[in-house]
Amino acid sequence: MPKGCLLEDSLLLKNIDFNKAFLKDIVKVADSCDWEICGAATSSKLYFFKNSSPSPKETFFIKSSDYFEIYKDIEFLFHSHCLGGAAPSPCDIDISHESGLKSLIYSVPEKNFSFYDPKHEKLIYFCI
Repeated sequence: MPKGCLLEDSLLLKNIDFNKAFLKDIVKVADSCDWEICGAATSSKLYFFKNSSPSPKETFFIKSSDYFEIYKDIEFLFHSHCLGGAAPSPCDIDISHESGLKSLIYSVPEKNFSFYDPKHEKLIYFCI
């Protein structure tokens, strides 16, 4: 599990150029769906992918073929939690570690984000 969040951990957020428009787009799409949305962000574009999970309200699954061509440019993967908080599940943490990619989760009910960095095993919550 991720380590606790300290004030200096907020510096991790400075290492990611969160395009505020990207965050607003994620919120807009997630708030209009009753399933977990998912995608990836590069420095210049937001990619939304089909959630291929058999239980899309509870989990998400992205086919690797959806992001294969942009993998090297991905700054972070994202998905929403439409039924719960922004805390990553053990599966979310595993996906982040296996892919080596940072993870952003938006909670529809709580209207906040979590950001997980697998390299530093740090978890940060924030709102826009």
